[in-house]
Amino acid sequence: MKHRGYLIITPEKDVYGGITTLELNKRWNYGNGYVSTPTLGDSIRLNGWDAMRAFEVFSSESKTETEMAMRGIQDLAGGHWIGKKYKVLPTPPDKTAEELFGFTPSKSIIVKETVTPLNNAKMKQKQTKKMQPMAVRTAAGVKCELTLDTRYLRQDGQYPVTIRMYQNGKYKYLQTGYSSTPTTFPSFTPAEEDVLMKRFDSVCSELTQQLTRNGITDIMSVGAETRRTSTLEDVMAAKRDMMDTQATRNNYTSTLKILAKIYPNGLPCERISSVTVGRVLDWLNTNGYSPASSNIYLSAIKASINYGIYKGWVKPEQYPFKKNAYEVDKVVMPQSPKRDDHYLTLDEMHKLWAHFQETKNPYLGMFLFSYLNGGMNIADMLKLKFDDFYFKEGGFRFQREKTRKKNAFKTAVPVTKWTDELLRIMEIEPQKDCYVFAKFLQMDKDDAKNKANISTYINKTMWRLSEMLYLSRKVSMTYARHTYCTIATKIGAPYSMIETAMAHSLGGVSSHYIGGFSMDEMRQWHEKLL
Repeated sequence: MKHRGYLIITPEKDVYGGITTLELNKRWNYGNGYVSTPTLGDSIRLNGWDAMRAFEVFSSESKTETEMAMRGIQDLAGGHWIGKKYKVLPTPPDKTAEELFGFTPSKSIIVKETVTPLNNAKMKQKQTKKMQPMAVRTAAGVKCELTLDTRYLRQDGQYPVTIRMYQNGKYKYLQTGYSSTPTTFPSFTPAEEDVLMKRFDSVCSELTQQLTRNGITDIMSVGAETRRTSTLEDVMAAKRDMMDTQATRNNYTSTLKILAKIYPNGLPCERISSVTVGRVLDWLNTNGYSPASSNIYLSAIKASINYGIYKGWVKPEQYPFKKNAYEVDKVVMPQSPKRDDHYLTLDEMHKLWAHFQETKNPYLGMFLFSYLNGGMNIADMLKLKFDDFYFKEGGFRFQREKTRKKNAFKTAVPVTKWTDELLRIMEIEPQKDCYVFAKFLQMDKDDAKNKANISTYINKTMWRLSEMLYLSRKVSMTYARHTYCTIATKIGAPYSMIETAMAHSLGGVSSHYIGGFSMDEMRQWHEKLL
């Protein structure tokens, strides 16, 4: 069993050290395991988990060896150390404090056996500020509040908006499907506020009926009944908070908003059936959603219902989706059309490149950048930086956001003469550690909103150009990736090189094969893409 020693360094330059036998990502859990930790928890709530610098410093089969290494690091950290203390002899690490922490800790501060007190005024204000509820009701002697549940920090840095019920010192929480931050709560759009208040009033009314009908005076005694009266929205919100990627959580949030339009007061779990879920599919079809989009929303509902069955909130016989050919009255998942022909020819790519040189359209430029760099996705492009690898090796190195959970490795693509020319036309000057597409990022928006906005602009641009340039397809951003794969294959590029550039598996070849091609070798093939 591996004992891993790790450090978490806050933006305030406080150092937390710990030892775990778990995989580090599971132990860290986006900061959720440290919310109640003094100083560190305050920093995570204030700055978000992404602002923390977390990494492994030592690992061994021996717990004692790991503790000795961590004690040596603790001594280096001086008064900045806020982790637990290890009662063993110190062993100095093989790295300097500057290499470990990124700053030189003060040696004049004596390490105390208690945690370092808060020294940040914003943190103190954050810790003492009481969260005011959005609405308060009293139902059958139970105090109900529509408030922010600051016990659970989500991976996107927000907290769930919940209906909190209080009676005799005990609490119960119901999810609403919405989330916010302490600084923005309770600021919602009028439509969102209307949905939240309807949900809140519905729960208060239903709670009164339950307590009055059953004659129960203790809210904690209505567990089974409460589960039966919870809604599909509650189950979906719980399932959403378990998701690892922001894109998946956004899909669940979008599905919850659609459900709110169809069932303003929520869909109780006991009413889940092929009829009620079929009504969602009918609404999607009526409002012009494509089969692919409908499949995404229904998949979120399907996964949530499976989770509800697992938790006992939904009965197995209520399952609304078709499992086999004999179930004729069940909901059938819409099938997306195949994308075998979702690519452009090399001549059509020449047309787009010539138009880009003439017009300098930035969104066409981003489409071409994706094509020239292995069909890179928008989410990866927006996180791309001019790092050391760019200046030393002449390439871009990145970890694909879509598959980062399954494939932890980073892939690389070469910078070609076409990429250099594209950046020159777009007036993007390479600067150390700066984002490549910094001019497209709106700093007041999160990654998901930036991605959605830019994807929309690119798609609208490509739809217009498809007609203007008489292309054979109505092109969208996904064509860049499919076109790269198709043309790279036609010009004879090795499959293993294509999959390395795409960070994807082709023809059963392991996607973990990386490093088999140098940047110069990959560049020779990528120069032939135009």
